[in-house]
Amino acid sequence: MKKLSYISIIIIFCLVTIAFARIIAKDSTPGGIYIIGPDVSPDSTDSYFLYYSPDAGTTLISRTTLWNDVTCIATDPTPGIIYAARFDDFHGPGIYFSSDSGRTWENRGDYYAYCLFSGSTVGEVIFSPSKISLDFGYTLRYGALVGVEEGDFELWRLSICGGTLPGEIYYISNSFNLLYSWCYADTYIDVNDFVGYITAGVFSGELWAYSPITDSLYYSADHGSTLTNLTPVPISEPESYELYDAWDFVRGYNKPGSLFLVRTKYYYFLEGGEITICHTENFGDTFVCITHNASGVDIEVVSDIVEVKMEPKKYSINAFPNPFNSTITIKTEPPSNIQIFNLKGNCVFETDEKITEIDWTPTILSAGIYIVKSVDSNQTRKILFVK
Repeated sequence: MKKLSYISIIIIFCLVTIAFARIIAKDSTPGGIYIIGPDVSPDSTDSYFLYYSPDAGTTLISRTTLWNDVTCIATDPTPGIIYAARFDDFHGPGIYFSSDSGRTWENRGDYYAYCLFSGSTVGEVIFSPSKISLDFGYTLRYGALVGVEEGDFELWRLSICGGTLPGEIYYISNSFNLLYSWCYADTYIDVNDFVGYITAGVFSGELWAYSPITDSLYYSADHGSTLTNLTPVPISEPESYELYDAWDFVRGYNKPGSLFLVRTKYYYFLEGGEITICHTENFGDTFVCITHNASGVDIEVVSDIVEVKMEPKKYSINAFPNPFNSTITIKTEPPSNIQIFNLKGNCVFETDEKITEIDWTPTILSAGIYIVKSVDSNQTRKILFVK
């Protein structure tokens, strides 16, 4: 990636943040996506709609006319449950909940949440790098943020996402470090440097990233420790930063290398606009792009755009018995160095060389939860020490 000065990066982020929003969310069905966008019907108005597509963007079904101060949407693993974040100068912040696919809404609280993000379990919603709800937005849990420097979590709309396991959070800090938590924001580790935006993939460790500086997609199979450039993208962020024009991306369904991109464009001197959805199931080698506007639907296949393609690596880390009261056996595949952390983020044990199996006996440590980390793959596993 081409080196830029810190000031240049700040200027770029200030510009692209205006155009970025969480305008697409994936539900638990193969082709189901929600999108915020303009009216694309033949008799277009200037309304602001929530759409649902059951077939990966081919068909858009209007669910409701949204408030124009909605900053993002997120979905729950439960079919039909969707969240929306609102923020404006008159009504203030608010989190809204729908159990009928966005047809009706109820306020879950006047929380300050410029955006919110889907977790991996029922009821789990991520509000920020430090705030999570485990009960559909009714109450918030605050993480300890061990490993995060003070003042280093100013949030851009697309710089945070939930992972595929309970309690997983990724986010890009104010210092452009890609951080990862596996324990509900209590502890974060720095896995990479990146200037851009992120969304989790389908399986553990899978992460997608986009750099507005290079207009490129990146893919990781190891929690972001390694990012492979998949360049260029078929649709990029808006060239102009007018109100509401936006770009977003979200993981696909049940298949590695699956991703949705969406771009909305509003016609400012006319009513309506257009929505383009691009979907890949082969790591970006081929995208099917579908554009909706008042004239109808246009479908295009974009292929041969990937320079480097990376299949996901198979990593595993196992520990047994778990819970344990004396000694626990830890196995890794492939061989890797091992680190063990307490919930304060302190490393209490590490190996000097790669291992495939080791017995660990924490004789002088207190009982409690510990995190085993495979250094090479960045995989983690929670273990419970009882006495």
